[in-house]
Amino acid sequence: MQVDKNLFMYDLAVVSIMKNTAPYVKEWLDYHLLAGVNHFFIYDNDSEDNFKEILQPYIDAGLVTYIFYPGKRRLIESYNGAIENFKYLCRYMAFVDDDEFILPRNNRSISEVVEEILKLHYRIEGVEIPLITYGSSGHKKADYTRGVLERFTHRMAEVTEATKTVLNPRKVKHMWTTHFAVYFDGFLGVREKDFKASPNVDFTLQEKIVVNHYHTKSFEEYLKRKSGGDAVFGDAWKNIEKIFEAADSKGNEVFDDEILRYRAARKSELAPNGDALKIFSERNDVDADKIFLALTHNLLPADLGDDPVNFLSVDQNQLEYFHAVSEFYKSASQDFFQGKLETFMTCLGVSSFLKKNFPDESLYRNFEKISLTAVVKTLQAGSTVADLQFLIQEMPQLLALPYPAVNTIRKICAKMIVEWRNTLRDSITDGSQLKIWEEIFHWDYHLKMLEVFDNYNHK
Repeated sequence: MQVDKNLFMYDLAVVSIMKNTAPYVKEWLDYHLLAGVNHFFIYDNDSEDNFKEILQPYIDAGLVTYIFYPGKRRLIESYNGAIENFKYLCRYMAFVDDDEFILPRNNRSISEVVEEILKLHYRIEGVEIPLITYGSSGHKKADYTRGVLERFTHRMAEVTEATKTVLNPRKVKHMWTTHFAVYFDGFLGVREKDFKASPNVDFTLQEKIVVNHYHTKSFEEYLKRKSGGDAVFGDAWKNIEKIFEAADSKGNEVFDDEILRYRAARKSELAPNGDALKIFSERNDVDADKIFLALTHNLLPADLGDDPVNFLSVDQNQLEYFHAVSEFYKSASQDFFQGKLETFMTCLGVSSFLKKNFPDESLYRNFEKISLTAVVKTLQAGSTVADLQFLIQEMPQLLALPYPAVNTIRKICAKMIVEWRNTLRDSITDGSQLKIWEEIFHWDYHLKMLEVFDNYNHK
């Protein structure tokens, strides 16, 4: 069930970890803004160049959240940190590197194409976009006066097996690799073609969306980047000339400047005149009023009661409307709350963020409280294994909240675990089914953790 898009601060955010990419990051940011990205979570992996200086105007414009993130081999950790910390702020998240450019193969935004693919089946929560690898186009020397997209216009004829993912961050356990996510029970990520195949092995050029991967660039740039270490492989790059030649050997087979034409068309449409940074800053500015109204709309039925004044200050006409809505949902609440755990957990996550960052803390604390009431109601209306996995993952944050409903949610989760654990046990026919036993032990552990809080009171 789709969550109300008006609840989110950002429709599409990109997560990336970068190091010493000052010559490239402006072009990368500007391109993805044109392609429909609303916000960037940039992890700075201990850059030593003027990387942050280049980022600063985008930070000041509210387009980039900057996180200093030193240390080696922290790519997957940064991705999972972004999911944990920001999943309720953006409807979709994309995970790409600074040398990767998401290209919708038409004049639409990334979100439009992704949403079109996700609607193919209710189980799809992520789009795995194949990479097209671009070579050096014969360049040995770096030319920083021209952009990457202009300089490198030749690619491999074949599509690689590698992909990058755009996904719903509230339906994933974690990023497993830089290319794939592990989803909650029953959900999956797919390529746009032949998504019912298992596994999906369609490596043809996709019709709707691809990722242009400028892996090598010129030899000079390749040497500079790899000699400085790599986010995944550390300092393991040896014999750099042979590695470059191998990487570049098939990277120049086909001339392809589609991305330049896409960028020009989007710029003509979205920012034909004036300051593009200012235009996108205003366009992607967080609309607190929109989020407030979305929270009100989604949480009103959960507030119930006979006095909606406690929910927010309203005039008499609004009161009459709220009373009418409240009476309707009292008679149809079971149907209304069924299957809406993601919606109400999003309301909770957004409320918690706004409580910390906007002046009227008491208002958003009230939203927070009502969101938890709604979570209880949706669990009472029915739940799935995926819901249980989601709640267990969120339980540390839930238990830190000072509301009585948290204890009710904890007890419901404990009951759900017992029921699912018993179902798993009943499915065992012999002692060789180790995976099922492993899952049973996994749920036993979480059940014991929940029981620790039996005497914990939320006031």
